[in-house]
Amino acid sequence: MDIQMNAHLVKMKETLKTEEGVLTTIYASQRNKSKKRGHNLPEYTKDELSKWLYKNGFKKLFNEWVSSGYKRMTKPSVDRIDDYKGYSLDNIRLVTWEENSNKAHKDRLLGISVCGEQCNPVIGTNIKTGEVKEFISMREAERQT
Repeated sequence: MDIQMNAHLVKMKETLKTEEGVLTTIYASQRNKSKKRGHNLPEYTKDELSKWLYKNGFKKLFNEWVSSGYKRMTKPSVDRIDDYKGYSLDNIRLVTWEENSNKAHKDRLLGISVCGEQCNPVIGTNIKTGEVKEFISMREAERQT
């Protein structure tokens, strides 16, 4: 049984390194994140997303990811252009995982994206002056004070 289970896990991991595996993962992730954020589900099917991705350079990015030895930072990813909107073909762009991660981090620091469960707004009062200031997160308050 253990040998069969290990063989199954190895096969699953290998499948995730295929074009179909990456496409399936991206689409499933979009559906899950949409539910988590309270957005509508993507306005397209997995097949429509696949066609859009291939028209927008997916094959090239996928091949670069494979050539990198499957380094996470080079993996194809889909970014929402406007984080306040859900997934639609006019609100997505194809990027690497690194570009997507960097944008999300930068947007959180600037307070221009939806932080979701990652950010809790903080209101601070200066003890000496009584000035009240609002921060997008505890980390932002820490950085500025």
